[in-house]
Order: sequence, then C-alpha cells, then structure tokens
Amino acid sequence: MLNYFKNIWLGLWTVVIGLRLTLIHLFSPNVTVQYPDEQYPIPDNARNRLKLDPDLCDACNRCARACPVNCITIESIRAVPGKTPPLKDGSKRNLWVTKYEIDFAKCCFCALCVEPCPTNAIFMTKEFLILFVNKNLQLGENWK
Repeated sequence: MLNYFKNIWLGLWTVVIGLRLTLIHLFSPNVTVQYPDEQYPIPDNARNRLKLDPDLCDACNRCARACPVNCITIESIRAVPGKTPPLKDGSKRNLWVTKYEIDFAKCCFCALCVEPCPTNAIFMTKEFLILFVNKNLQLGENWK
C-alpha cells in the first residue's frame, strides 16, 4: 500500500518538475530567428556558394583538377590576338573560356578549387541560398 502512494507521489513530482521547466521557458525571451525576414550574420571565413569572375579566368583548368568530386567543367578555345580582350589585370589571354559550369548538386563546398587558381578568378561568396526566392509569390499562383 505504501508503494502505491509512493508511485503516485513520484508521478506528481515529475509533472511538477516538467511544468516548472515549461514555465521558465515560457517567460524567457525568444531565441528563434524568423528566417526570411531576419538572418544571422555570416562569418567571413564561411564556405558557401562558388562564384567565377570570367574577366579574370584564363582557363588554366587547375580548379577542375583540384576538385575532389569533379563538379567543375571548363571548355576553352585558343584566344585570337586582337579580338579577345585581355585579362582584368592587363596581361595577355591565351585561352578563352566558352563554357564554365559548376554542378552544385555534386559540390561539397570544400574550397579546394579556390586555392590553386593563379588569378583568383574563382572564390567563395557569402551567399548560401542558391535558389531564387520570390517573397511576393502567392500560394497557387504558379498553378494557374
């Protein structure tokens, strides 16, 4: 009989402890950030989306060779003297980039392709959202 009342008291006591914890968190300030409207600042050393400056790229193919998952594809042709513009720093361009693709489905954002680039044409940006988000799009608008 004593064990029965002891179990009832233990059950009620655990409910009181749980409610106390709930009341403490109920009146504490919120720490949740409402994402689309508010964002945490992104640190400078964050490895997010890759970006290429085509005016700096000399199609040396070092970034594609350094990529561990082969997500970079580069196609180039020989530059025609006088018809192709020089690099941004004024040096002569030997190859002209016709196609530069980064497959972000494969990319692991390791930044191993950034280091070997001699002209710093490829770099990591602070953008982490790859998709374009239209805040004004109403639900069901794209089904019309």
